[in-house]
Formats: sequence, structure tokens, C-alpha cells
Amino acid sequence: MGVIHIIGAGGIGCAIAYALEMVGFPVMIVERSAEKIEAGRRDGLRVDQLPPLPVEFISFSVWNPASDATIILCTKCYD
Repeated sequence: MGVIHIIGAGGIGCAIAYALEMVGFPVMIVERSAEKIEAGRRDGLRVDQLPPLPVEFISFSVWNPASDATIILCTKCYD
């Protein structure tokens, strides 16, 4: 399996991404908020008091997944 695309860098998206990274699955976080992308690139993936992990953060506007990509949607229903 290739990179798992997590859509949404909120609490649920980050928790799922962190858990997947910890067990060896590479993840990419796709986010529309420039502030969240900047923070993720600068500080890494952070969940509570756990050590940060280096994860790729990318803007939704430039995201172009492969047709067979694994995608996990972690957004609010109105997004």
C-alpha cells in the first residue's frame, strides 16, 4: 500500500494520521487551511503530548491523488 491520504487536519484527522504513522503506514495530510498546513510543515504532526512526527502536509487546492489512492475523509459534514 502506498501513502494514505488523510483529508482534514483537525482532531480526528491528526489522530488517525498519527496512529497510522506509528504502525508504519506513510500518510499525507490534505488540508485547505493555509495556517494548518504551515504549522504542520513547521512543527510536524502533533497529538497531545506525544512527540511530533514528520508528515507531509499539502493544500487541497493542489492535491491530485492517483485513482487507486487510499483516502480517509476526516472533515465536518458541511465541508
